[in-house]
Amino acid sequence: HRAGIEVILDVVFNHTAEGGEEGPTISFRGLENPAYYMLDPTDRRRYRDFTGTGNTVNCNHSVVRRLIRECLRYWVQEMHVDGFRFDLASILSRDPSGQVVYESPSLWEIESDPVLARTKLIAEAWDAAGLYQLGAFTGDRWAEWNGRFRDDVRRFWLTGQARRSSTTHTLASTPIKPASQILSMWWRPGPGIIWLSWGTSSSS
Repeated sequence: HRAGIEVILDVVFNHTAEGGEEGPTISFRGLENPAYYMLDPTDRRRYRDFTGTGNTVNCNHSVVRRLIRECLRYWVQEMHVDGFRFDLASILSRDPSGQVVYESPSLWEIESDPVLARTKLIAEAWDAAGLYQLGAFTGDRWAEWNGRFRDDVRRFWLTGQARRSSTTHTLASTPIKPASQILSMWWRPGPGIIWLSWGTSSSS
């Protein structure tokens, strides 16, 4: 902050180090396993795995929602961070059974928390089970990472090549987010939608 640089903290609320059912019991598993984790409804000894790590935190359970908010408040009030980037943020859009909830209580509570009112919120708007919410993430204040844009640009940068169909669609046709939502915390722009355009030459 003394150098004029804001601090954005990467937070991972989607899984823990306890892994799958064969993993170590470190914390949540021993406290209240069915409250903190999504369990397989056909065999509650096993975990639902939407994260690729063996477990999925039950982010819309009331106990976990409170844990998440108190954690974020601590980092804002005590450590003075300016914002958060949420790893696999779409996990916070799933209910305890794993179904997608398009008006997620967890996400709305984070957005409406008075302590977090001036905090930047950035979502990795997908999970490891195929849920991809770019442009459709819950809430009004969330900025979003564009994974397809990232992957296409990285492919071009590393190889010098890009698949025209994929890259053109990503850069020319993907609405990122309403500008008033993405940028309002920084520049207060007028209404509109951010589009990226892509031009090609006959030799490309």
